Amino acid sequence: MMREMVTLGGKSMIRTTDGIVGWAVGSLRNLAEPQQVNAEELRTLAASADFEGPLVDYKAKGNKIELAGKEKVGKRLAFKLAISMKNGENRIDFIDSKTHLEVKWQGLANGNIVESYFRDYREVKGLMYAFEIDSGSQKIVFDKIEVNPKLDPARFSKP
Repeated sequence: MMREMVTLGGKSMIRTTDGIVGWAVGSLRNLAEPQQVNAEELRTLAASADFEGPLVDYKAKGNKIELAGKEKVGKRLAFKLAISMKNGENRIDFIDSKTHLEVKWQGLANGNIVESYFRDYREVKGLMYAFEIDSGSQKIVFDKIEVNPKLDPARFSKP
């Protein structure tokens, strides 16, 4: 299940999925009424719901990982991991060789190479989270991250 609320330039959008059906609504998409998302967007929402990413429990998720060497990301040396995911997508994750935290992700989106850099890690309930994700054209900065808050399952259905 996933619920995403985004506000950009005074316009907002809500996207939800219960794992079976996905919905979108909001001024960011010029949708006054909730509209069901297509299969591709539903797949994207489902992938976003995997907060742990493709490395945690990778075998159970059906993913394959290969060490493709080491590479510098900024000033840090990182392990370069080639990941073949169960859904057929491939990506490369760069894991800092000292902290073992993800510092970069690289993959394809709509036929284009996309990269995201992960910075400003902070501990939340014993887990490390990047509070900044920079994709070049888009930067996401989190004010707060909560772990396992109590949520009504209705929040993940049609908004």
